[in-house]
Amino acid sequence: MNRACIALVGMLLFAGGCKAPVAPARAPNVVLIVMDTLRADRLDATRNGKAVMPFLSRMAASGTAYRHAISPSSWTKPTMASLFTGLPPQAHGVIYSARQEDPAHPTSDRLSEAHVTLAEQLQARGYRTWGYQTNANLTAALGFAQGFVPGDYHFANGAPARQVTDQALDAAAELSAPFFLYAHYMEPHAPYHVPEGLADALGPQPGMTAYDREVLDDDGRFMAYYMDQVQTALGLQPVPTLPDLSLEGKGAVRHRYDLECLAMDQAIEGLVTGIQAVHPNTVFLFVSDHGEEFWERGGMGHGTTLYQEQVHVPYFWVGPRVPQQEVKTTVSTQLLGQQLLGYLDGKVNWDSPESSATVYSFSRGPWPALGVEVEGVYGDGYSYLVDRRTETTSLFNLERDPAEVQDLAPTAPERVEAFGTLLEEHRALEAGAVDGAPLSEADRERLEALGYVDNP
Repeated sequence: MNRACIALVGMLLFAGGCKAPVAPARAPNVVLIVMDTLRADRLDATRNGKAVMPFLSRMAASGTAYRHAISPSSWTKPTMASLFTGLPPQAHGVIYSARQEDPAHPTSDRLSEAHVTLAEQLQARGYRTWGYQTNANLTAALGFAQGFVPGDYHFANGAPARQVTDQALDAAAELSAPFFLYAHYMEPHAPYHVPEGLADALGPQPGMTAYDREVLDDDGRFMAYYMDQVQTALGLQPVPTLPDLSLEGKGAVRHRYDLECLAMDQAIEGLVTGIQAVHPNTVFLFVSDHGEEFWERGGMGHGTTLYQEQVHVPYFWVGPRVPQQEVKTTVSTQLLGQQLLGYLDGKVNWDSPESSATVYSFSRGPWPALGVEVEGVYGDGYSYLVDRRTETTSLFNLERDPAEVQDLAPTAPERVEAFGTLLEEHRALEAGAVDGAPLSEADRERLEALGYVDNP
């Protein structure tokens, strides 16, 4: 089906001889749940003997869980463009949150209409599509509403998890089957908060100095500290310009992150159980767009490296005809859409969504001035990382060294060469022209509050 037909599906119109398709009888509903900034290691984590994400841990154990899923990028915008199109970032060209070649008229990379999205493909199969997302990088103006009828792709900047669930449940009650429902939860993205009613849910919070509390309890001050840590770790400044948090203060940051994971877990439980009660013929896809660093490489955040803490993410399926199993093959979440269509056709390969177990990741950071340009290849139990600014390479055995501490590159030249050859072939996918959208002052402020725009 051509793009012109796809665009008309959701409006139930006829044009140029194209008819709005009808989904096969008993086609399952599809619910895509994106958990922003969720590290893979939090899914089954405990804190003070209490589960951080008890519901989602049970869900992963009840379906097919990919235990070594790698995100195609280490931050939201390129990852979600890849997830929706099945293309690597170099091919779809959505690389930056903000470009300021002309500071008076900043732009943001836009997902081109030349690329067919997952929502469009499901529309072409007769699915009603609906979305509720909370990240300013994914607005309709930036091309992410393709495949959703106007009015059915909602954006609520930074909305709390309970609001996402309530809105999605209201929509599910009205949607006719089969439907595709996309719910994007912003927790546990920075700045991290103590969710209402959950202050002691994971045991007592770490003690903090007066300065720690001043930073953590003020979003503006925390994000200034956060970006100071990022810029220092990237070598953009020799030392931090702001005082460091105490060890207890850093522990409090991790604790608040876990509390937000728990709040999201509870909200998603409400969404899943609510939909299952009314629409049992529903498959749920759970995935994170990227992880989060907490000083493993001397900094914080995401988008800056391709180490495991930033790219290893939860990815699992639950629903009709989904086997209960753990898959330990390395997979890319970029192939979620391809795998979903295979599932709907009864041809999914549950063991590995692709024939090769080698996957790739890429980041240039949210804006050019950060100077980030990193690439990663993952497979055969190894990670191979390249910093194109310095042309330095690293190789790690993930089975023996999951924290990626011991660089094997100097002693394994043949393996480095093999991974390097794979990466050179992948680089042929570098994009050409990139679509851009004007970045309004309101959009710029939203993105800056999340650490995605430079503050000149």
